[in-house]
Amino acid sequence: MIIYQDNLFAGRSKGHRVDEIVKVQEQQVINRLQATESQYQAVLNAIPDSIFRLTRDGNFLSLNREAADMVGSEETLIGKNLRNVLPTDVATMIAGIVLKTLDTGNLQVCEYQLSTPLGMRDYEARLVVSGVDEVVAIVRDITERKQTEITLHNLAQKFSTAFNCSPDPISISTLKEGRYIEVNDSFVKLSGYARDEVIERTAFELNIWVNKSDRTKLLHELQTQGVVRNTETLFRCKSGKILTVQVSAEVIELDGIPHLLVITHDVTEHKQTEIKLLQTAQKQAQLYEKLADLNANLEHQVEERTAQLQQKIAELAQMQRVKDVVLHTVAHDLRTFVIGNLMVLENMGEKSSLAPNTQSLISVPRSILDRMIQANNRQLAMLDSLLDIHSCQEQRLNLNQELVPFGEFLEQIITKLQPILSENQSTITNLLPPDLPLVMADKTRLEKVLLNLLTYSLQHNPPGLNFTINAIVEDGMIRTYIQDNGVTMSKAECDRLFDLQIRDPQAPCSTAICLKMYLCKQIIQAHGGQIGATHHPQQGLTFWFTLPLQ
Repeated sequence: MIIYQDNLFAGRSKGHRVDEIVKVQEQQVINRLQATESQYQAVLNAIPDSIFRLTRDGNFLSLNREAADMVGSEETLIGKNLRNVLPTDVATMIAGIVLKTLDTGNLQVCEYQLSTPLGMRDYEARLVVSGVDEVVAIVRDITERKQTEITLHNLAQKFSTAFNCSPDPISISTLKEGRYIEVNDSFVKLSGYARDEVIERTAFELNIWVNKSDRTKLLHELQTQGVVRNTETLFRCKSGKILTVQVSAEVIELDGIPHLLVITHDVTEHKQTEIKLLQTAQKQAQLYEKLADLNANLEHQVEERTAQLQQKIAELAQMQRVKDVVLHTVAHDLRTFVIGNLMVLENMGEKSSLAPNTQSLISVPRSILDRMIQANNRQLAMLDSLLDIHSCQEQRLNLNQELVPFGEFLEQIITKLQPILSENQSTITNLLPPDLPLVMADKTRLEKVLLNLLTYSLQHNPPGLNFTINAIVEDGMIRTYIQDNGVTMSKAECDRLFDLQIRDPQAPCSTAICLKMYLCKQIIQAHGGQIGATHHPQQGLTFWFTLPLQ
């Protein structure tokens, strides 16, 4: 009821006042309708499902906020047809459901799949009549539910497969009465009963329990511990044969009713074997007593023989030390002898050069003198290497380390090596960065490493070899590369290039060179770095070594 104050329409005619009253009432009705519509829209927007209004022809009339979020915006969908938005098969199916809903007036439900940015998704649509030739479709994403159903189905299949294929007898019975509702083939085979003889009957009715109190104990253990594992009991078969079995059980719920899942394992043969083993063990115990006396005598003999072996080992170690001393002494004496030979030969060579036409006391061609000098130089290099190796093995390699600007040091070495490179018609390209950092190094020994690496390449290649030297800084180390364009070698040869080895005298590389490569490895490792060689499939070899930064 609406009450108006008299002064509201004072001074107006009666008819005019009636029109004003009607307008006010209409406005109030409109306001209530708008408020109701706002409430209705708020409810729709609060629903987590997507809601669409569709015409009989499948045109979209409106949608809630959840649907708008799914499609992008309301404007992109309003006025469009199902066939313009959905795949043809899905649109055709939903259009048919729309017609069925309008024709029957009943709720219709359908499921379908759509490809989305998140992958293939499952949806459920529920359609009801909302007006003349108009339906409301409530769409829900049921992907997770479908996946759960599939998972449960797979689990059920796995359980069924495990249940039926298990080699151990399995039974499911009611917890209260112990009435069997399912058994597997292994249970049928063990008990001797057919499946239809077991289902809907209890173990007591079948006289399976030898000791009826065992089931009571089983239920009590389930109540206190929740699970039973490998409880030993007696099992009576249909034939009357009594077996020893281990029973494991858990309580499961089927349709809200507690049931007992029991796995039975026949250990009759195992128990019989245990008895036999026990008897055998008793016999063996007697034998062990006799063997103990024999072992005591054997242990005494072994101790005596061990003492003799230790004495022999000590003698061999002493002989090894004597051998090392002898080798060191012989190498030292040979070195002195070779140096003397070199001095004589070089002196003879100088005199021969000064007076090539003068008859000397000993007539020796210059070529023979050169070959003797080269041979003595090789012998001297090998003896020096042997002495250095002996020093490395007897005691750690001593380094006179100092802070060295590595880039300048390498450039100085390159300059010193120019005569050797020129003699072999070789060149070296310097690609060293100008800002290489400092390293703590023994300059003399590093110079020997570079000389040995270059000598190796020169010995293995004809004249005219080209070298490239470069260095980079990585992981707290400075890595130096020396690459040549000569012959290549296999990866296996690269891997053992720096190992201690003695070459065949007829091999292209002399033993002295091999010893020098081994010394290179010892020097670099003494600095805390690594050294190696990398082969190239077509041509050349790359030596590399690393040194830690200061």
